[in-house]
Amino acid sequence: RERFRAAPVSGAPSPQQSMWRPPGWNQPEQKDGRNDGDSQYERPAIEVWGMRAVVLLVIFALYREFKDASISPTGQITRKPRPQIHPTQQEEEQQRQVAK
Repeated sequence: RERFRAAPVSGAPSPQQSMWRPPGWNQPEQKDGRNDGDSQYERPAIEVWGMRAVVLLVIFALYREFKDASISPTGQITRKPRPQIHPTQQEEEQQRQVAK
């Protein structure tokens, strides 16, 4: 079995040395978890205001969805029944004409 093992060539790098590594591979990494260049970066104003607008829209949507919900002391979540809309005679006639 030993005869099939490749003999090391003099001057050839070992397999660990021949692997490519990105620049800075052997440098110690920063322990504080942030880069100095990124700490001074400020987001553009349009991005900040856009995120604020999205947060407000999400809060408004959640309010609209859960405003009719109530939680009982036992933890059961129920919704208030939505009111029935009774169309007037004129609206019923318009709906019939549209359906034709």
